[in-house]
Amino acid sequence: MTNLPEVTVRDLAESGVHFGHKISRWNAKMAPYIYGVHQENRIHIIDLRKTLPLLQVAMKALYDVASQGGRILFVGTKFQAFDIIASEAIRCGQYYVNHRWLGGMLTNWGTVSSSIKTLIQYEKILNDEDSILTKKELGNIEKKKQKLDKALGGIREMGAIPDILFIIDTNKEHIAVKEAKKLGIPIVAILDTNSDPDDITYLIPGNDDSRKSIELYCKLATDSILAGIESSLARSGVKIDNIKGDEFIQEKEDSIVQTKRKRSKVYKEEEREMNPDNIRELRDRTGLGLSDCKKALEECDGDIKKAVDKLRTIGLAKADKKSDRVASDGLFAMCLTENYGALVELNCETDFVARNEKFIELVSNLASIAHQERCISVDELKNAKYESIGTVQEAIMNGTSVLGEKLELSKLCYLETKDGVVAGYVHGDVRGLGKTGALVALQSPGDKAKLQEIGKQIAMHIVAMKPEALSIDDLDQMKLKNERSIIEEQVRSLNKPEEVAKKIVDGRMAKYYEEVVLLEQKFIKDDKMKVSDFIKSSEVSAIKLSDYKLLVLGSAN
Repeated sequence: MTNLPEVTVRDLAESGVHFGHKISRWNAKMAPYIYGVHQENRIHIIDLRKTLPLLQVAMKALYDVASQGGRILFVGTKFQAFDIIASEAIRCGQYYVNHRWLGGMLTNWGTVSSSIKTLIQYEKILNDEDSILTKKELGNIEKKKQKLDKALGGIREMGAIPDILFIIDTNKEHIAVKEAKKLGIPIVAILDTNSDPDDITYLIPGNDDSRKSIELYCKLATDSILAGIESSLARSGVKIDNIKGDEFIQEKEDSIVQTKRKRSKVYKEEEREMNPDNIRELRDRTGLGLSDCKKALEECDGDIKKAVDKLRTIGLAKADKKSDRVASDGLFAMCLTENYGALVELNCETDFVARNEKFIELVSNLASIAHQERCISVDELKNAKYESIGTVQEAIMNGTSVLGEKLELSKLCYLETKDGVVAGYVHGDVRGLGKTGALVALQSPGDKAKLQEIGKQIAMHIVAMKPEALSIDDLDQMKLKNERSIIEEQVRSLNKPEEVAKKIVDGRMAKYYEEVVLLEQKFIKDDKMKVSDFIKSSEVSAIKLSDYKLLVLGSAN
């Protein structure tokens, strides 16, 4: 008797399974599974009365494969699915591909197996404390290892091609579908209204974009697989009264099916549990790869605290190897409240890493910490506490290890005002991030919201025009004196009368002030007025621009 997980139409509806794509993006072959059209949003609505029985058939197929000791491969590389695919595959002891599907991953399994062996060899080299390789050679191997682990880490122990595939979004994973078809491997797949049901053995009509829907599909698939494994163990005479799904591990035995590995997941009472939740928690805390976290937990007997310390030590060593590199790219992050603002620059080596979600999260957190702790220098921020890791400096070194590039906290600026607001602008502003940023302090008893808008306009001007000083009095006097002497020398060569020459010098100095002094510059949104005139003409009265800060990525300011 099968013990498949229960699911109802209500469960499917609550997870948004019935929402399809815009009617302009549909595949006509999905028409039998479409209930109608949402008139307001013009999207197709999937008929859950047809989805439910097809879902149950698909789950039964996964159950049957698992009960016979077969291999099941989870595939989902889209952003909404990649972490769910990995965690659920780990939970049921199966395999997964959650980054890019490599062409030939199934049809050219021999080559893939060689790559897996290479990955294992790289790990042995990097873990060899007596290695005679240079830092550069080890660094190159580390990069290759990370690349292979990202692509093959989820299938490194699979041993052979899978017996069935579970796929999220067949449009994105069309290569996997083609390879499985060529090899005659059955496919369980989620098909949205823009998908092609041809070549799919067990189709499940449903939303393949919603994270909540994906979580439901993967949980049902995992629970079905665990039920199948439990059934297999029961037939083998193993007592399963006290077994939990998360306690199963793989065993390479051939007693159930001659050419397949037996997939039992039982921990003996005297053996230490390797709970997938611990692996997941360790990955969340360190950001490192699955294999690194799993290995650290095994070496530390499942103790998360010891594993974190071990990985931190490894991360510091890896960061030290990259210390001589040049980090010239990166991002600014800004954090503002009404009367305080902080701007932080975190550097990396390439724009590719600067656009990475982990890097973006790190620099955003640094700005928040700088703001919260009222840090006034880079050193003070480096020594500030970073939740779950230690200090900010340790978090940056951990980021170096995870992202494979040197990360460096290079600049921090802040502004604070008691009677007014601090406003800011970061160019290319995506979640307060960009390559150039400015903060502005305005003093006034006026409306705070209007002051913020005025301050943002001025900050945008500063980012565009890059002034050198707030007012003429704030200019570097030595530089100012040198500029005047150069102009006087130029005018002297014109052989003009003294009074005329003086007016020419004054005119050129005024032009110079317009170029480098913020209050004297022509306002970028209206070149008929100066910045000082823009402030005076605003709706809020008695505004004083007391200070500003400008940071440009990679500059010495």
